[in-house]
Amino acid sequence: MNWQTILENIPDLVLVTEEDGTILRASQGFQKDLGHDPSELVGTDIEDLFGDGEMLAMLGIDSVFEDEEEVSDLTLLFRNSEHESVGCLASGRRIVDEGKTCFILVARPHGETQEALAQSSREAAKEREQRALLEQILNTLVDAVFMVDENFVIQPLFSKSCERVFGVENLEGQDANKLIFSRYDETDEIYELHLAAMKTAFGEEEFAWYFNDHVFIDQVSYASPSSDEDTEDRILQLRYAPLLDDNDLIHRVLFIVSDVTELRSLEAAADEASRTASVVLALSEGDNTVRNMFFDAEADRIKEIEQTLLKVQREGEISDSDKIVTMRALHTLKGNSKLMKFEELAQIAHVVEYLILESEEGFEPILEEFEKLKLRFEKIVELRDRISQGDDGGNSESSTLRLLSEFVQTSDDVQPFETLSNLQSLLSGALREENVSLLRTMKPLAVMAEHVATRLEKQIDFRTVESTRNEVYLSSQIAQSVLDAMTHGVRNAVDHGIELPQARAAANKSETGTIDLGICYDTGAGCLVITLTDDGGGINVSAIERRAREKGIIPQDHQLSEEALRNLVFEPNFSTREEATEISGRGVGLDAARVRLREIGGDIKLDHGPDGVGCCFSVLIPSRHLEVAYVGGKVVRGSR
Repeated sequence: MNWQTILENIPDLVLVTEEDGTILRASQGFQKDLGHDPSELVGTDIEDLFGDGEMLAMLGIDSVFEDEEEVSDLTLLFRNSEHESVGCLASGRRIVDEGKTCFILVARPHGETQEALAQSSREAAKEREQRALLEQILNTLVDAVFMVDENFVIQPLFSKSCERVFGVENLEGQDANKLIFSRYDETDEIYELHLAAMKTAFGEEEFAWYFNDHVFIDQVSYASPSSDEDTEDRILQLRYAPLLDDNDLIHRVLFIVSDVTELRSLEAAADEASRTASVVLALSEGDNTVRNMFFDAEADRIKEIEQTLLKVQREGEISDSDKIVTMRALHTLKGNSKLMKFEELAQIAHVVEYLILESEEGFEPILEEFEKLKLRFEKIVELRDRISQGDDGGNSESSTLRLLSEFVQTSDDVQPFETLSNLQSLLSGALREENVSLLRTMKPLAVMAEHVATRLEKQIDFRTVESTRNEVYLSSQIAQSVLDAMTHGVRNAVDHGIELPQARAAANKSETGTIDLGICYDTGAGCLVITLTDDGGGINVSAIERRAREKGIIPQDHQLSEEALRNLVFEPNFSTREEATEISGRGVGLDAARVRLREIGGDIKLDHGPDGVGCCFSVLIPSRHLEVAYVGGKVVRGSR
């Protein structure tokens, strides 16, 4: 190797030595920076360049390297020609040149060294400051927050709440998986997926995390290592966040753990309150004779199902005939429960029906769910009897309201749930004579949609609002205005929106179109929003514009925005149809519906559906027309 040519062109301080420290070559940097003639250094001992720190002389250069081929951040001082300490050895590498072991050493003047140390000190101070701030933040959190490395070992920095949540004084160095997921066996499929997704995320970019985060376990039962056998498990809610290194790769995972034991208990109480209210409302409606027929028939049906299941349990297998009889009975029970608006009873019957269909899984799950069905039926019967006993003068509405008022008053311990605190107001408003159920008013829309689709040889799936978590009571006048508008919306969705099956298939869509009836409350606008969303061909703005110009509604030299063009469908006598049919084409429906709604301060809006697919038809009702609305499982107070 031609060291002379290389070193003559290197301005840095570079030495090549033998194993005993004899200098073989020196770069020109020694002449320029330190006043040493490189040629005079050749043959001298390297320790002559070092001052009082004679570690190199004591240990020998080979000992400094030990078994390493390369070392860095050495701190051995060296001197200039005046024997002044001016720098330090920075790094080195062991090489073999022509069969002989040599060392290449790179040094750095003090100026660079001091600046590097100063920079390192500044960075360390900044890191300490950030750590102190982070500790302050962590110690104010009510959640348990900590970080784990790729081996799921908990790192030193974590929130004080960890001690309260986990019942462990110091989490540092503990295995997070053993601590949190002790209830899971490693062969458990749910835990196996969770663990695999976590492990594969380390060392990857952030997208790898969110690609798999749907399999992460978000809730566990937890028992503190210090708790005794009689202590009930806590319920912990888990959230996670990936932390990236300087290369934007995941190198840590942040765990955020909340103790939601009390919250889940309150939610369960509120949920039971909501379900009870739903049943009591259903019991207060309809014909008493029909209701009594239901209870008599279903009580007998449940006994028959129970006898069959006990027989199956004794025999250890279920015959095809027993399966058919039981599923038929459950199916009838489910349908009758839906008809009577006992939605939860219908849902449980559906689960039992499915479990019997998949009976290879064993009988225990079937019996467990059937027991739930019996208990729910008995609860409904109990509520019916309480209403009947309180009905002194044949006024079922009064006894219903008294029952619900009593129920709310005895449920103070489940506050601060707004659902319970407003339940009495909700039901009081529901039972007033001038108010009607909006959902019940709109119930015929589904039948009408199917009828129109059949006439047009189209296939649709009309999905209505979930009644167990939604109910709105309005005056009959307002409800009728909403129904009128939604009737025109449904007709237009089926006629103009949903395509024929062959057209949908050609567009790579399912041959069956979907129409979704939705309800929500817009807090910002202060209004109830009823939506009708379809996945059809959408709004043909070009056809609207062409027709409007033909009819002279838009002058030829004027241009309108897309929103303005969409709103032309509300113009009197406007339709894109060349000829009117029984279903549409007269151009009077939407105009009349919008005028009527605007008279009460409401409106209709027409827009593209989600992601630009199909159409969204919205009816807006100001909150002043609401007594109380129960939307999405939450009580919404109107300003009436």
